[in-house]
Amino acid sequence: MRKNVATLCFLVLLSASAFGKSKLEGVWQTVEVKTLAGPKPGTFTKEPGVLIFTEKHYSMIIPLSDTRTQIDQGKGTAEEWRDLWGPFIANSGTYEISGEALTTRPTVAKNPGVVKAAPAKHSFHVDGDTLTITSPTLNVTLKRLE
Repeated sequence: MRKNVATLCFLVLLSASAFGKSKLEGVWQTVEVKTLAGPKPGTFTKEPGVLIFTEKHYSMIIPLSDTRTQIDQGKGTAEEWRDLWGPFIANSGTYEISGEALTTRPTVAKNPGVVKAAPAKHSFHVDGDTLTITSPTLNVTLKRLE
């Protein structure tokens, strides 16, 4: 009897921890990024980006180009540096999910205007190890790394 109670308690704790984890938690790598608006709409697949979700926080670096310029430190023209710096998203902050709605609230970003803007609202869908995030300006497909 005691053994059954201990086993039952273990299973309850195990299932509670499994159900408490968000299906977004983990490390995701971009497979495809589609920009739907902005100066250079396009589809990008060559340069991987990373999106990390913990229990309450996220961090992302997502390239928006397949041909970013490489520049040696301390060298390069202003135009080369703009071309290097421009085509990627980089921000981190907190997030909330409700069903398949994802709301991100950046606390730090490459572009300070992103932090000052209203929280970003996206929809998402997880199918096995594939995550798709959709917003009015961007569609991102990612694969789970861990």
